Amino acid sequence: TSSNTFASSSAIIGVTEASSVAGEEFGRERLVEALRSAKDQRLKVIKLLINEALDKFAPDPAVADDRTLLMVRPR
Repeated sequence: TSSNTFASSSAIIGVTEASSVAGEEFGRERLVEALRSAKDQRLKVIKLLINEALDKFAPDPAVADDRTLLMVRPR
């Protein structure tokens, strides 16, 4: 299994399409970077790190509440 399997999933498309004030998308590269920093962490910590990366990228509170992140840890 590739270490990038989760990041290439279409289930995360809503996170990668988050936009900055300048209109730039968060993108898969930033998501992969956030996931790498959360390697071997609990889902709660991974969610926190992804949300922190999104807040840093697009700090506008008007769009911060328009996020959905579904996380599943395979057995």
